[in-house]
Amino acid sequence: MEEERKNKGRELALDDLFSGLGGTILESIRAPFGIFDKDFRILWINRALARIHSCNADSVIGDICYRTFYGCDKVCDNCFLEEVKSQGHTVVLERSHLFPDGKTRWGEIHAYPVRGKDRSVAAIVVIIFETTSRVDSLAKHKQYASLLADKLQSREDKGQPVTSTDQSEEVIEPLSKRETEILRLIVDGYTNPQISEMLSISGNTVKRHISNLFLKLAVNDRTQAAVLAVRKKLI
Repeated sequence: MEEERKNKGRELALDDLFSGLGGTILESIRAPFGIFDKDFRILWINRALARIHSCNADSVIGDICYRTFYGCDKVCDNCFLEEVKSQGHTVVLERSHLFPDGKTRWGEIHAYPVRGKDRSVAAIVVIIFETTSRVDSLAKHKQYASLLADKLQSREDKGQPVTSTDQSEEVIEPLSKRETEILRLIVDGYTNPQISEMLSISGNTVKRHISNLFLKLAVNDRTQAAVLAVRKKLI
């Protein structure tokens, strides 16, 4: 009975999916990509996403994702599909995954709600962009910012003069909660469009917040802001 229900659900899901989007379009997507319904059933995944979870893309359609991908009997903790379903907005986050070859790779997950006629979330589209190179570069950037902050503090402790370009000034005005949130994302290396999507605010709003926090920190660019954020423990 259970297998019959699963097969029926699988057939219905595939019929709806391919009649609406076309198999050729879906197959052309090279980044890990998948579509899930509101009950966490796998409606479709491509081979790239299947490789991440060591499964067969065709045979898992209709299965529950947390059982198939993680061997769990309930929704995973910090499930981004659950967040999209409950909050009704796009979720962007970064996670690492250990591959069979022993290498850890990072990916930025974008999960988008698909709404039904009643405007409730009926399905969720997921696409993953590899960010391993960016994460490695960011780690070096953070290490540089931390070392620079320590060097500046050491110079101050020894009574040596520190010029304005060393960012020794106190913060002119406390940052708002939103500005602090955006500063944290800047330090983490996110771009304005990514910040806009993650916080569900417009690009112009992001620019305005960044301009305001630059004024408050008395800095001219993102690197100076990141160094000062580390040094003054603003995040």
